[in-house]
Amino acid sequence: MVNLVLSRPKVRLFQYHRFEKSWNWSKETDTEYDFSISGRPDETVQENVEIGICFEISQVVHNDDICVLEGDINHTIRLSIPNPDPLWLDEERQLLEITKKIHSIYYSCLRIFPNVSKWHLFCAVPAPVAVSIGQQINPTMFPPIQLYEFVKTREKSYSPSLLLKGDSIG
Repeated sequence: MVNLVLSRPKVRLFQYHRFEKSWNWSKETDTEYDFSISGRPDETVQENVEIGICFEISQVVHNDDICVLEGDINHTIRLSIPNPDPLWLDEERQLLEITKKIHSIYYSCLRIFPNVSKWHLFCAVPAPVAVSIGQQINPTMFPPIQLYEFVKTREKSYSPSLLLKGDSIG
């Protein structure tokens, strides 16, 4: 029997490995993945604020590349690896571990910023990580989320694309 009522469909994600010309994941290692989360306040922020969440896996998200009005983002949280690199993702377990971190960031933001009015997501990540970032979004619990498109040749590389508002896309 197939379960047709799901909150999240099961999807198996893969990363294309350019040098090997393969979609197969590399053999699992015992490597501990070093993720850093910075910018989260230690105390609850009761004010009505907007926050930025930067995912820095393929490269660093530079503040100068973000096209947001000055003062719109009150706090910026960053999930980073020590040396961002487009070739970082080669083991399936890396995707699982970063997905756990993404989930942790989202739900800690709900606790730390209970009156947040909008999240701004800036992603420099491989495609499977981008899918995982989207899969962790809960449209009934999260505030509006502004997504950004990256184009290196623009003056501000990140410009607004979609606004997710729970029950609709703006």
